[in-house]
Amino acid sequence: MTCKQGELYRIPQREATANHLYGAVDLGSNTFRLLIGRIENGQIIPLLKKMHTVRLGADLHRTGEISKQAGKRAVAALTEFRELLDLHQPHAVRVCGTAALRTATNRQQFLNEAATILGIKAEVIDGEQEAFLSSAGAFTAMHKQSTGTMLLADIGGGSSELITATATTIDGLKINSTISLPLGAVNLSETYLHAAIPVKNELLAMSKRVETIIIPTVATMATPPPTVIGIGGTATALAALDCNLNTYDSHRIQDHQLSMAKLTRILAKLSHLSGSDRNQLPGLGQGRGEIIIGGLIILITLLKVLSAPALTVSDGGLLEGILLSAINHNH
Repeated sequence: MTCKQGELYRIPQREATANHLYGAVDLGSNTFRLLIGRIENGQIIPLLKKMHTVRLGADLHRTGEISKQAGKRAVAALTEFRELLDLHQPHAVRVCGTAALRTATNRQQFLNEAATILGIKAEVIDGEQEAFLSSAGAFTAMHKQSTGTMLLADIGGGSSELITATATTIDGLKINSTISLPLGAVNLSETYLHAAIPVKNELLAMSKRVETIIIPTVATMATPPPTVIGIGGTATALAALDCNLNTYDSHRIQDHQLSMAKLTRILAKLSHLSGSDRNQLPGLGQGRGEIIIGGLIILITLLKVLSAPALTVSDGGLLEGILLSAINHNH
C-alpha cells in the first residue's frame, strides 16, 4: 500500500483478503511491536499483539549509533516475534523501521541481523510513509469515522508525524499534508531531563525547544482542523493513565478524550515523580514512565498552538497501517 499526498486510500475489504492472516512488525525508536490479524469488513480483527520496550534510540542523539545494549534487547524481541510468526504462519508480513533506523549510522548491520532472525526483509520507511500508514491505521480503528478534516499526531520515540487528512467517505481517506518533526519522547527526555525528578528549568527548556519547532510548522499547514487525533504509545498511555487502567483495554482507549485541562493536570502530577515512580502508575510501565513527559509536552504544545480544546485518542496507528499495507506486499 503506497499513497502520496492528495491521493485517496480505500480500506481493503474482506473479499480482497480472502480471510488470510497478515502480520506487521514495527521497529520503533522506543518499542518493537508485532500484530497478527485479519481484515473483516474493513476492520482489523487482531489475533495477537506483542510489544517489547527495546529503546533502540537510546543515546542515538549522542553517539549516532544503535548501542550494543539496545541491539541485545532487539534480538530478544525479534526472536520471540519469529516464534509467533512461525506459529501462526500469516499470509504476508511487512516489517518497518522508523526514526532511529533512519538516522543510525550502523542501521544496515542491524537490518541485516533483523532480517536473519525474522526471515523477512526489514525496510526503513521515510517520514511521509510513516505518516500515511499511521493515519490509515488510525482511521480504520475509529468507532465513528468522521467525514471531516483531521489532524493526526503520531508521537514516536525519535520523531513525530503530523498528518492532515480528510475522510471523504466511510471507506476513504485523503491525505492532505504530512510533516515529520525531529521531536520524540525518547530524544527529548534524554536531552533535557537529567535530574531524578524533573526541575522547572528542564521542563521550560524542553517546552521552548518543542515550541520553536511546532509553531512555524503549524503555520505552514492548513487552517487548524476541528478534530485532533492522537496516535501512538504516548497518546494511548496517557489515555490509559487517565482511565486508571491496570490492564490495557483497547475498547476504552479508542476515541477517549483528553482535554487540555486533563493533560496539564497529568503533566503536573508526572513532573513531581521520578521515572521509576511513574512506571508504577496504572497505564504506564515497560519504561514508558521514563519518557512520557517528553511526549506529553509535544501534545500539550500542539493543542496550545492549534487552540484545540482536546485530543481524541486512537488505539490504531502505524502498526495497523503496516498490517494493512502487508496485503499488497509480497513478503
